[in-house]
Amino acid sequence: MLTVKQLFIQIFNTLRQDKYKVERTTPTIGGMWTVDKWECDGVEIFLMDEGATRAIRYHKNSFKLYVIENYDGSLTFQEGEEVDLMNLYTIMLSRNLFYAKY
Repeated sequence: MLTVKQLFIQIFNTLRQDKYKVERTTPTIGGMWTVDKWECDGVEIFLMDEGATRAIRYHKNSFKLYVIENYDGSLTFQEGEEVDLMNLYTIMLSRNLFYAKY
């Protein structure tokens, strides 16, 4: 059984592929406070603050999840809770997203 942190890392790393990358529409100011985004099948991941902060967001019907991995590695659930991250992992498994690296 994976820990919540391992689930976060697995989901994040799976979606962080060039084919899911969303191009920025706004310029950064001096390269600071950039937000890079990837999206697949309604799941969005964000890399912020020059890589110090990562986030996963999934909003579908009443299912709302927004979890941030802080600079110190801790997870903050702004929407949803640990069980929702586990449910998202299960959804992604059922869609074979963890095996689509080609």
